[in-house]
Amino acid sequence: MYRATTLLTLLAVALAVGNCQPGSTLAWDGSTRDSAGIQVVENFGTPMWDEGQAWEFSLRLRIGVADGDSAYMFGNPSGAVILSDGRVVVADALYHNVRFFSPEGLRLTTVGTEGTGPGEFSGTISLLLGPGDSILAVDSYNRRASHIASDGTWLGSFSTVPSKGYGVWSWDDDRTTGVIASLLRPQRGDAAPSEPGFDLLVRRDLSGAFLDTLARIPTTGFRTGGQGAELAHFYRGAPAYDLCGGMIVTGHSNAFRILWQRPDGTVERVVTLDRAPLALTGDDETTLLRRIDALAQASRWPQERAAQFKSRIRFESVYPAYRSFLCGPAGTLLVQRIRPLRELSEQELASLWPTGIPPGSDEWDVFDRDGRYLGVVRLPVPPHRQAFAQDTAGAWLMLGLARGELDVPYAEVWEIDGIEQ
Repeated sequence: MYRATTLLTLLAVALAVGNCQPGSTLAWDGSTRDSAGIQVVENFGTPMWDEGQAWEFSLRLRIGVADGDSAYMFGNPSGAVILSDGRVVVADALYHNVRFFSPEGLRLTTVGTEGTGPGEFSGTISLLLGPGDSILAVDSYNRRASHIASDGTWLGSFSTVPSKGYGVWSWDDDRTTGVIASLLRPQRGDAAPSEPGFDLLVRRDLSGAFLDTLARIPTTGFRTGGQGAELAHFYRGAPAYDLCGGMIVTGHSNAFRILWQRPDGTVERVVTLDRAPLALTGDDETTLLRRIDALAQASRWPQERAAQFKSRIRFESVYPAYRSFLCGPAGTLLVQRIRPLRELSEQELASLWPTGIPPGSDEWDVFDRDGRYLGVVRLPVPPHRQAFAQDTAGAWLMLGLARGELDVPYAEVWEIDGIEQ
């Protein structure tokens, strides 16, 4: 009897240790099962991180000044990437340029000026990383994407004007593979494609050529109905995706269910998190309507127009399961939590623009490379595309764009401690 009890105890301990993240004292409370060759990872909500084991962030570099040298003064930074040698590249939508900085934050070169011709930008500029630290700068106003070499040399541009019934909705890149992709959303009206129910995630080369379709994602519109009777839905779930280490991660925020699939469409893993929906309350509705009233007054709308707009708003009973997700360091996935409208400060509310996308929290749920729930991290700045990179010594970094006192914009690089490799 003693021996049997001892063996059972040792087995229980071994199973608990096997389900623990290195350095953690908590067992994973989820389950993994096979469903027709697909790994289904179910998380029941208890984090694997023990108290004090979440990642810690320390500021390594801040680029930007409130006054002084214009080379370091930003107007409206809209994109940023870290190159493999630690250089930081920042796009500025106000000054219409792309600036290269050393790993120590010294300005090296500036590319671009204002305008519509070659080598010129106008509007929001997003940055993506391609093979060999090449950069794709996507200019929203000019509807153009420009290929820039890692040394700042301008290599050419291509048009992003809608074609064949689809318009470019967003862009993504995969640091591991160098893949560049764009999400194409079907247009409405006479220009709509024959099969309008899906967004197309397509792989492109740096000249803009379409290489293949990586995924077909069901389209979810914020607005429904025809002109004159259009309804705005706050807040519906929406499609989400990211490119992670050669895999395509997709989901729809109406449920906490995220899929990992290969470029050929084969689904390898489904990860779920059991969490009660976040209620969208009457206080939330009042907060949004109050913000719409303030915008209408600032824009000098007639009262009838504001009332008509509000009459077409339909509120969901709950918020989506999450706002977005992002490939994290060491194969992790970060999923952004929703920030309820009722929790916004007056300053945050003043900058809120009513759209179908709910406000995001600075808290992110973290899953390890096997899809197990680790816990929550609070990110010090909003992460940008290709936010995470390793320096030459192997330390993990996070790049973000932030605003300090007096609304001064900065590009910041943070070092992350506590990541299990």
